[in-house]
Amino acid sequence: MNGPIPAGGEAMPSRMNRRAFLAGAAVALAAPAVAMEAANDQSEIFRLIREIDKARDLATAADEAEYDIYARGDRPDYPAVAGQEVPYMFRAFGTKSLNTVKQIDDLFDHYAAGRRRQFEWLAEVCEGGVLPQNHQAALAQQLQEGEDQRQRVQSLYAERDAAYRTWEQVSGHLAAQEVTEARWNVVWALEDRIIRFPCKTLEEVAAKARYIVARYGDVYAREKQHAFIAEVAGLVEAAEAV
Repeated sequence: MNGPIPAGGEAMPSRMNRRAFLAGAAVALAAPAVAMEAANDQSEIFRLIREIDKARDLATAADEAEYDIYARGDRPDYPAVAGQEVPYMFRAFGTKSLNTVKQIDDLFDHYAAGRRRQFEWLAEVCEGGVLPQNHQAALAQQLQEGEDQRQRVQSLYAERDAAYRTWEQVSGHLAAQEVTEARWNVVWALEDRIIRFPCKTLEEVAAKARYIVARYGDVYAREKQHAFIAEVAGLVEAAEAV
């Protein structure tokens, strides 16, 4: 059955009752994919599915090539600064590594805020709510020590990050990442066209259903499955009304 699917809830031809429609749908869904493709070679959705299969192979190959470079023995180690390289008194509980400038700043900001709170509590029990000069000097010294350590750790990070960025350029890893991203973008664009493709024949419906089941046959694809069901719901309702 190769007739077009009615759009916008348009009634189906009177000669097509619900049983005939469902039987035709079952035949189309059960038909071998190769045979269906041969019979519908001009249909855009079959061309898109062929293209995405090739595009996914190219993207997967790019992934593997990128990983081969990443796994080389000359790659500088990450994280950039290990937690144990920071003196214990400046470490927040559970700090294991510092991989960004923000993480470094957050760590030392947390330390400085903790020192200030401690001396604020101390000031509350002092006469007039004012810290003695020696306590004020101690707070200033501790805050300066924190800033000195911040600068030291940031310098370590900058040095190691620069070494890693240089390696990415020289090794070709950065270029490989760009190739991988570009190839997967092609895959996602083709997939979006497949998901949005407006089916007009049962063979196209079957091809789209096969693709969705093959690629998204799990709970993470419910929204795609629901979109497909909504697409053919009007057809089923029209068949039941006959």
